[in-house]
Amino acid sequence: MTRMALVLISIFAFLTPSAAAADESLEQGHQLGFSLGTPAGLNAEYAYEFGRRAISLSGGFYGVDFLGVQAGLTLERSGNARKAFSVNLVGGHIFVRDSNKSQPKRLSWSYGGLETNLRYRRLFLAPVLSFGGGWREDPYHRQLGNPVLLVRLGMIWPL
Repeated sequence: MTRMALVLISIFAFLTPSAAAADESLEQGHQLGFSLGTPAGLNAEYAYEFGRRAISLSGGFYGVDFLGVQAGLTLERSGNARKAFSVNLVGGHIFVRDSNKSQPKRLSWSYGGLETNLRYRRLFLAPVLSFGGGWREDPYHRQLGNPVLLVRLGMIWPL
């Protein structure tokens, strides 16, 4: 019973804006961080936020066998410096090659999509519904279908 009360109080506290948070405006300026997920597993994150808009870049390069990059432009952003929600138009490319096999396997995916970015303080979750073109080179050499759900979970800090 005590655990349930603590969970409910925590959820209520998370969802209820504080007086201090109501006065905070959206972040402005350069931000830098990292994330796990697409496009490259462990990604470097950069964003430049200006008012209700932002541009972002995410990705990583791990040699010629594994790379990914994603760029985004905010369409709408709401909230404050503590909790924010944005809808972004994104585009990117992912390339993976497994050259350890006798027959190398490759995957390539170029996409555009719509991302929702949910942020609480420095932590963010960014699922993307992507549409694009790509292929998987294995014994069957097949095209990848649409849509593909991509996601990143990370942290970002102002510079």
